[in-house]
Amino acid sequence: LALAIDSAEYNIFVAGDPSLGRKYLVKTFLTPRAAKKDVPCDWIYIYNHDDPDRPKAVSLEAGTGRRFKADMLALVTSLRKDIPERFEKDLFIKQRQKLFRTFQDEREAFFDGMEKAAEEKGFRLSIDEEGNMSLETLVDGQPASDEYLDALSDKERKKIKKSGDELLDKLMGTLREMSKKERQFRDEEDKLERDMVAQVVDAKLDNLLTLYGQVQLLKDYLTELRIAILDN
Repeated sequence: LALAIDSAEYNIFVAGDPSLGRKYLVKTFLTPRAAKKDVPCDWIYIYNHDDPDRPKAVSLEAGTGRRFKADMLALVTSLRKDIPERFEKDLFIKQRQKLFRTFQDEREAFFDGMEKAAEEKGFRLSIDEEGNMSLETLVDGQPASDEYLDALSDKERKKIKKSGDELLDKLMGTLREMSKKERQFRDEEDKLERDMVAQVVDAKLDNLLTLYGQVQLLKDYLTELRIAILDN
C-alpha cells in the first residue's frame, strides 16, 4: 500500500532488530517493482558564477549526471597538465621573448634619451629602483666638487637650481610615458598568455558543448567556466 502512494511528501520506514536482513529484504522486494517503473532523471548541482552561495540544480536524463561529472573531472585533469605544457612550448617562449625584447629596447631608448638630455643641460641623471630621479651638476663632463659649488655666487647657484628643476619636470613627463609603455607591455603579455590558454580551453570545451550544449543550464555553465578560467 505504501508503495502505491505517488508523492514526494512520503517516506517508508523499515523497522526491525539488527542483523535481520532488512536491507536485503527491502532490496529484494523493491528491485522487481523498480524495474517496471520509469527510470528517474538525474539531478546535479553546478557552480553558480553569479551567486556562488546558491548553486544551480540541473535535471538530466538518467546516467547523464554521472557522465558529466566524469567528463568535468577529466577536463580539470587535462587542463592542469596541458596549460603548463603549452607555456613551455618553443612557440610561446619565442613570442614572449620577442615581446620582452621590444619593450626592453624601448625602455633603454627612453633612458638613454633622458640621460643625454640631462648631460646637454650640464647634469648627470640618476634613477633609483623606485623611480626617483636626482641630478648631479657636471663641470667639463665630471661631477662638480663641493668646493666648486660652494665657490659659486648665489645667482649662479639659483640659475643651476632653476635649470635642474625645469629639467626634472621635463624628465618626469618622459618617465610617465615610460610607465605607460610598461603597462602596455604587461597588457600585451597578459593577452599573449590569455590567447594561449584560450586555445587549450576551447579545444577541450568544444567537445563538452557538443555533448551537453542542448541543456541550456549546462551550456551557460560551460560558457561561464571558460571566462572564469581565462580570467584567473
